[in-house]
Amino acid sequence: MFEKTILDGYAGLIFDMDGTLIDTMPVHARAWGLVGEQFGYRFNSQIMYDLGGATVRTIAAAIMQEAGMPQQHLDEVVLAKRKLSYELLPKESKLLPTFDIVRHYHQQNQ
Repeated sequence: MFEKTILDGYAGLIFDMDGTLIDTMPVHARAWGLVGEQFGYRFNSQIMYDLGGATVRTIAAAIMQEAGMPQQHLDEVVLAKRKLSYELLPKESKLLPTFDIVRHYHQQNQ
């Protein structure tokens, strides 16, 4: 499947998982929308994309502000988002082609 490459000279490979090995962003976007519904607000998940790399807390504060939701509920929203994401990610995330590299080198070292 893979020909000998420059990667063969390394003892280990390090990847950023989110967006490199696993596409989780659509799942996070869906989770933000569902959390908004739980609290009776319409959350704009585009804000998550606009704040790429920001913490859940930062994203929650921005989404809540845009939706007109009081910030006093920030901790509740963060907890709800984390809980829902943990439920959805294993079921709905998609492996990206880069994952084949990890699989290949993992099998080589067994």
